[in-house]
Amino acid sequence: FRTTRAILEAHGISISQQPAAELYKLQKNKFAQQAEDILIQEQGVSHPTNDEIIVKAMELLLQQAQHENKVVVMKAPPSNHPVTHWLMKSANARFTHTFRANVLDREVCRIRDCFGRYKEIGHPVFPNGTESNLCFKRRKHHEISTMAYMKPETIINALQTTQRINDEVIQFAMKTVAHSTNHDANSTTSVSYETLFAHEYTPDESIYQSTVQAWIDFLDPFFTSPISLSPPNKDIIDQVLRKDQNSLVLNPHSHVIYNHKEVKATLEEYDQRNKNNNNKLSFASFWRS
Repeated sequence: FRTTRAILEAHGISISQQPAAELYKLQKNKFAQQAEDILIQEQGVSHPTNDEIIVKAMELLLQQAQHENKVVVMKAPPSNHPVTHWLMKSANARFTHTFRANVLDREVCRIRDCFGRYKEIGHPVFPNGTESNLCFKRRKHHEISTMAYMKPETIINALQTTQRINDEVIQFAMKTVAHSTNHDANSTTSVSYETLFAHEYTPDESIYQSTVQAWIDFLDPFFTSPISLSPPNKDIIDQVLRKDQNSLVLNPHSHVIYNHKEVKATLEEYDQRNKNNNNKLSFASFWRS
């Protein structure tokens, strides 16, 4: 969100200062109580559902942004969420999509953050192997290192499930992006998170230029009416991204997976068993040394 906001603002697009993440959740949307009051007192809905309240809250949020002549940039909820349907049908919203292509990284993050049904695939630990309960709070304590202990017996199934979900979400996202921009779904692009931020981990100029083009593709849906009548400007995007080129170090998986030798061996064994099956994804290819 930080980079997206910076690029849009550098193009002269005024962004609402609402927090971008999870505005579709009642506890994160400051208009939720006002929305409930309106539904009950003005629209005669005696017992509004959470879905009705959050859609009304989103209406109020966008009304305020429109009054301020600003654009709301937010993380969209899942495809089956009522806010997604409302954004698609009634809010004149523009969609774009990114995803984590390295499903091993996704599972490692899920374990370290204690997200979802993470216990089925492992648990977070400190570097000495003792279990950690920091979970998502680890992101506020950079001085404390946590790792993921991954269950070898469940890791393959977890990666397969995550890859399947990735593929399904990408297909839905492409249809949504196309719907919001009146483009053909086959002409829209879903850009991986790794591609958008590859420039931060290397001085390679060809990778940097590929990243700039990836941001042009990623943000292109936003540069349509009524948000903007001009396409993304490559020079402006370069000005935003250049300062972060080669600014970070991408840790190998041995730094974030506690039982990394065991996990790597499991991935390599799976690939070896399926080396003649062209339909099977190589999970060892996700390994970062």
